[in-house]
Amino acid sequence: MSKTWAEMLEQTLPADAMQRPRPTPLVDRRKLARARGEAIALAYEIHRGAAVHDSSQGYDPYLRAILKEMGCEVPQPPSADLVSTLGDEVRLIEVKARGGYGDVSETPERELDTLRAAGQHGWLYAVYNVTQRGDYELWTVQDPANRLAWVMTHEAERPSTMARGVRHEARFTTTWDEVRARGIQVDLTEVPGLPLKD
Repeated sequence: MSKTWAEMLEQTLPADAMQRPRPTPLVDRRKLARARGEAIALAYEIHRGAAVHDSSQGYDPYLRAILKEMGCEVPQPPSADLVSTLGDEVRLIEVKARGGYGDVSETPERELDTLRAAGQHGWLYAVYNVTQRGDYELWTVQDPANRLAWVMTHEAERPSTMARGVRHEARFTTTWDEVRARGIQVDLTEVPGLPLKD
């Protein structure tokens, strides 16, 4: 039996992501921005009619299987927030959310490696204005690892052949201008289930 978009949102997101919390510390705002960004991306994909799998918790065997099925080299470890399928179309989606507007920053090496391996199946969903007044903005970029200019902002602390945690990975940034120049802004006016704002 297929689930409604509301049931999928409830199952996928933290309970407070759909509420109107009033965070004060910066850490809370970042968590709120991430949760809202993922909720917006998920609501949009469900509205498109796609079946969506949340792979944001990492080390997901489903994500590995999809990459292998598509004939892609599987990075170690692969990383994507959502896997969306609609007919024959498969999207491996990395969601980046900003409270207002600005660069897509602090993107770990493993996320770019996965997007690069996925090629045309890799998508960046940049969600803007998630904690500020005004409407949300969702910009989508297909094959972002190859189409956007990424700048390393933090070098890897260990060689790629050595096991490492996220904090040891290289990190990359791309600009807001790059996303606008190569992306497509999505019309969210008819998308149900978007998180409420303050």
